[in-house]
Amino acid sequence: MTDRKTLTALTLLVLLVPVLFVSGCTGELSAEEIVEQMQEKETSI
Repeated sequence: MTDRKTLTALTLLVLLVPVLFVSGCTGELSAEEIVEQMQEKETSI
């Protein structure tokens, strides 16, 4: 179970970092949109 939690955390981190980077550069994405995108990606995994 620990390995799965670690893998999940790393996967979310890998997905989250580019989203934050892009939103920081463009400033177009709101916090809510980022959360929605993360939830969509999480459910698709």
